[in-house]
Amino acid sequence: LSIAKASTTTRATAPQSERFGKDIMVKTAVSSSTGTTPTGDVTLTEGPASLDARALADGTVTLTAEALSIGKHRLTATFAGDANHTGSTTTVEVTILRGVQPITATVKSSTYGTSAVMHVTGPAGAAGTVYVGNGNDVVGAGTMAGGAASFLLDKTLLPGTYVLDVYYGGDASFEPATTSVDLTVDRATTALTKGTSTSRIVVNATRAKVRFTVTAPGFTVAGGTVRVYSGTTLVGKGTVVRGRATARMSRFTSTGTKTLVAKYSGNEVAKESTRSFTLKVVRR
Repeated sequence: LSIAKASTTTRATAPQSERFGKDIMVKTAVSSSTGTTPTGDVTLTEGPASLDARALADGTVTLTAEALSIGKHRLTATFAGDANHTGSTTTVEVTILRGVQPITATVKSSTYGTSAVMHVTGPAGAAGTVYVGNGNDVVGAGTMAGGAASFLLDKTLLPGTYVLDVYYGGDASFEPATTSVDLTVDRATTALTKGTSTSRIVVNATRAKVRFTVTAPGFTVAGGTVRVYSGTTLVGKGTVVRGRATARMSRFTSTGTKTLVAKYSGNEVAKESTRSFTLKVVRR
């Protein structure tokens, strides 16, 4: 006496769509025409590629499809059969959409005239362009590769505190994403240097000229005043133009070597600085 195997029906359900980077869970159930419970493995494939294989438990199993590419996919769940049951198959269709992942951005405080370095991290493998905006102005842009981007911001951002908008334009696998980051820009540190001065300064007669240079990293200092003091008495001053200032001194009423202090006032983008120097005053 030959007893035929019971026929089976395989059914599978899966999300109609999922974002790139997410696993697809295919819930599979195998039933028999006689009400008996099939046992054995169910295999998940796409074309010739095997995606997963697991054993049934009480006639059900959840299979996983990993790392599917963007687009439509037709997946096949196949029950191979067992000693008492024939095999059967079913298919499900899944559409993989571009991934939605957050981005993060970090930047350290900077000073005017130097470029802050922006670091942006996105989903693993992401590529594309990253823009940084201050209101309607683009103040930096870079290229993301392998999920990360580092690039310089505009060094002409004025001193102050900013909330910058960071925009990732997306690529074939990931949707655009945005975030924001705080940036503090401080005034630049300056250096005040004494240059040439009137070669012979006669007591009660000569109004000496003393030249100064004011420098800062990354730009030419313009604006602000260099004032010269003898003790607490103001004895000369000059306005900084293109990084240079000439102070016209008051007449000295005594001879000898004068120890003076020059003070640069700073401006909206540059900090104050000082420099001590000496001048020799002669009788004639």
